[in-house]
Amino acid sequence: MTIYLILMTLLLIITINYNNISNKNRTYIFCFFVAVIFCMASFRDFNVGCDSLQYATMFYRESYERRDYEVGFSKLIDTLRLISDSHISLFVVSSIIIIIPLMIYVKKNSINPIFSIYLYITLNYFAMHMNVMRQAIALGLIIIGLYLHERNKSMIRYMIFNSIACVFHYSAVVAFFLPLLYRRKLSIKNYLIILLFVILFIPFAYEVFAFVASNLSYIHYDEYVSSGAINFSKSNYCGAVLKAMLSACFFVLCYCLFLNNKVANDENINFYTNCLFITLLIHIISTQAVVLERFVIYFDWVTIVSLPVFIFKNNNRKQKITYFIFITIITSAHWFVIALFRPEWHKAVPYISIFNR
Repeated sequence: MTIYLILMTLLLIITINYNNISNKNRTYIFCFFVAVIFCMASFRDFNVGCDSLQYATMFYRESYERRDYEVGFSKLIDTLRLISDSHISLFVVSSIIIIIPLMIYVKKNSINPIFSIYLYITLNYFAMHMNVMRQAIALGLIIIGLYLHERNKSMIRYMIFNSIACVFHYSAVVAFFLPLLYRRKLSIKNYLIILLFVILFIPFAYEVFAFVASNLSYIHYDEYVSSGAINFSKSNYCGAVLKAMLSACFFVLCYCLFLNNKVANDENINFYTNCLFITLLIHIISTQAVVLERFVIYFDWVTIVSLPVFIFKNNNRKQKITYFIFITIITSAHWFVIALFRPEWHKAVPYISIFNR
């Protein structure tokens, strides 16, 4: 846990003093922290991350033994085995695909990229990306497509990268419509109507997803469908509720700042707001069907970019400080609660590197 505490403390100190740092030094500092989290992800022990041991084991198996995995991921392993005999090469290359595109996007779009890295850690996206490797690789490819789309308005390039993402994890198919979220601006009335329909659907969510899961015989999705009854003793149920509360908090805060004209109205703001809302909807339904958590990864990552944008574009200094303190407290509390009481969710704490097994 020590390395996380040191990172979080340094990130907060620099965030507070960010405006007093020159642009050149900001870039150096940002690159330093990106290098740190990249090295942590690349050279972690296979016991860090719930699925790391599984992926490390798969690295040493033949292609036919990986037939349950998507073809893109299997071919990536085949290619890496031509140049390396260690699973660490898989961790390194996957970290490049996962972390570098995300951090480039953060550097381009976040008002305070250092605070974005802080959120990346405290909201456990970093831990999750060391866990769900195939989906995280798919997300990295999708972010490359979004970056190109924002620069060149090229739907074709985005579709190409999204198609490649699908061969690493089939769930990436839900991200094909992401570019549409840039131009679709919804009113508070639209959001409330959609939210009402989702809430009305909740009593039937368990039965619907249990039926769907029972027919997906090639993947054991039925393991991810939680009980239809409210049960706070279940770890997964508590997690879904906690995430729903957090996502509701972030969406309401950002949308209220948007309504009060604290931030400029542009396509990126539409994209962030819509993604935050979809994240909220997924987390609400996930209280009854945890399988949907597999899809939220393609939407919730914008939180680490959107929160700094909505907070630090606020011209009211008092409000800016208040919102910053509030977000810092709840995200830090979120990280500590999971690290201390639910470490099995990600198995990222304690952190163990390959150098100190």
